[in-house]
Amino acid sequence: MPTLSFIIRSLRHYFTANLLVVIGVAIGTAVLTGALLLGDSLKGSLKQLTLDRLGNVEAALVAERFFPSNLADRLGDKVVPAIMLRGTVLRRSADGSQLLSRAGRVQIVGIDARFWLLFGASPQSLDNGVLINQALADVLQAKLGDGIEVRMEKPTSIPSESVLGQRSTDAALVLETSKLAGIIPNQGPGRFTLQPMQSAPLILYVKLETLQRRLADGQQQPAGSANVLLSTVNSDWQSKLNQLTTLNDLGFTFQLNAEKNAAVLSSRRLLVEPKVVETVTKNLAGTTFQATPTLTYLANRIARVDDGKPSKEFVPYSTIVGVTSLMGKEIPDDTVVINEFIAQDLGQNAKKLRIEYFVETDGHRLIEKEYDLNVERVVPISGEAADRSWTPEFPGMKGTLAEWNPPFPPEQWHREWVRKRDEDYYKQYRATPKLFVNPKTAKKLFSSRFGDATSIRISKPNKAIITDAEMADLQTKLTAMLRPSDFGLTLQN
Repeated sequence: MPTLSFIIRSLRHYFTANLLVVIGVAIGTAVLTGALLLGDSLKGSLKQLTLDRLGNVEAALVAERFFPSNLADRLGDKVVPAIMLRGTVLRRSADGSQLLSRAGRVQIVGIDARFWLLFGASPQSLDNGVLINQALADVLQAKLGDGIEVRMEKPTSIPSESVLGQRSTDAALVLETSKLAGIIPNQGPGRFTLQPMQSAPLILYVKLETLQRRLADGQQQPAGSANVLLSTVNSDWQSKLNQLTTLNDLGFTFQLNAEKNAAVLSSRRLLVEPKVVETVTKNLAGTTFQATPTLTYLANRIARVDDGKPSKEFVPYSTIVGVTSLMGKEIPDDTVVINEFIAQDLGQNAKKLRIEYFVETDGHRLIEKEYDLNVERVVPISGEAADRSWTPEFPGMKGTLAEWNPPFPPEQWHREWVRKRDEDYYKQYRATPKLFVNPKTAKKLFSSRFGDATSIRISKPNKAIITDAEMADLQTKLTAMLRPSDFGLTLQN
């Protein structure tokens, strides 16, 4: 049979099967082509959404802790500071007495005029109220002129579980009711978020200065703070950040004591993190300087003990510090050196004292413990015993003792204990310790899971004077040791 005839007969015989194969191939090709087109379309849509929500932002820093907002100015004119918090927004009646609607999981953003330039938009004033996006307006059923109240999480520097952490049952930080000044569409600034998402986020914009002031008034953060930086350039920003970041940006203070024989590194978190203590002591080992971690704590009451019983008279709210030696003499374990103030109140011949102090708990209330210490000696309030730098700045402790608004539960803070004599001491010596124990005793009683040092004291042999040049050199070395990335100051592209 000729080849051509064989081929024709074969096609006729298998016509149905061949047709089904051709149809199947066509359908498969169409499906694959459609999937590719849909994928390209979806990819393009997601890209467009990303560009829309980020505007011209090429890099961002979202920090675990707050830092001075002027860090943006030092990094260059292409960097914009902001505060971003999560909160709840309430719409109230004109007189504020009636709650009309509520929206949760709202992105609260504190901004200044530079923020709008990230989206090529004209600046919108926040002097007369707050702005919300259309998505939030729909949830609240809000209209211009409505009263808007904002409740936010409390971004405190000090861990809430620590003794001086905020333990209030009301964990919200409230912005006083403001007028709704504008509603922006769900595009550009109205879709801004650093979280990848397809739906429109709920956004409220408030003036950066207003939010900074509220955080400072509530003792949550220092004035002029931010927790976000946004940049329109993505060059060697991390390297520049490493070069320009200061100890203050990382949440530390570094200063000489009054006698200028010790430089003191302390933290806004009150306790210096163990990794910082380890880094500083390790790097200064073998140099002309010695780094000594120091732990200062607050004693609620100090009473004299006779025949195993505490006296009715007591000294309230005094600091106690762990030091190896005082005025050239070592302090033995389980003993206490007291200053003249304590001796005058409880007796020059006091042999034993009972101190009462708080310890950490996970609940709202704090647990109070007590411990007896043998009195080793009495020292005058002078020299080392009058050094204010032993005690870091306690949150809110700027006026008098009676005016201090500590984070303790109200029922555990006894303002009525404070006497005029205590106020006079505070006015003259501030929170200078009245009691001194050795470091081993201090750690045994007051150590925390967040650390066991409230400062690091850096000194020279024989407590020689530290010159200005040496102080500047120490600050440079400390800044180089403590990298921004170790404290959450890390660039995200």
